[in-house]
Amino acid sequence: MKKGNFILFEGISGSGKSTQAKIISQILKAKYFKEPPRKGSFSFVRKIILKENLDSLNEFFLFLAQRRFIYLQIEKLLNKGINIILERSFPSTYVYQYEIGGLKKFLKFKEVFNLDLKARNFLEPDFVFVFDLSPTEALKRLKFKGHKYEKLKILKLARKYYLFYAKKFDWLIIRADQPKEIISQEVLRFL
Repeated sequence: MKKGNFILFEGISGSGKSTQAKIISQILKAKYFKEPPRKGSFSFVRKIILKENLDSLNEFFLFLAQRRFIYLQIEKLLNKGINIILERSFPSTYVYQYEIGGLKKFLKFKEVFNLDLKARNFLEPDFVFVFDLSPTEALKRLKFKGHKYEKLKILKLARKYYLFYAKKFDWLIIRADQPKEIISQEVLRFL
């Protein structure tokens, strides 16, 4: 049996990840996951991170636990030939916890990388798409502007680091300032 494709969507808040994840999931008849999940097992991680003022090391370990849970499910589905779309994952950890949140005070990047890789059961996406949008435009799109990561200063830093890691790891950068239909076509062109 042919293994399913594993596609990861990343980018700053408001860049259109959710919209594209839903569109591409329907087109590819893929199973859609979101990190951290809003419902079901490990949805508490999102609630804790939004409500509590945790340091980056606490956030990192919470994300690792929920990531392992999700990736083990993903691995089983991929082995059954099911395509997977995942919205947010380890690149967000690199950007938000390591770079912006100060995780580098506790761990070196190589340690973060290796711990995360083990939590993912060494599973790598086939494609990582970074949706690139100006922070000012992203802020206009956002419905909830109160979250700690949805402030202009943070969005600017996050964009900078997403682009840095996209170049470092050869992820695909998609201009997210285009109509959603054009963005979907661009994503599908790579698949």
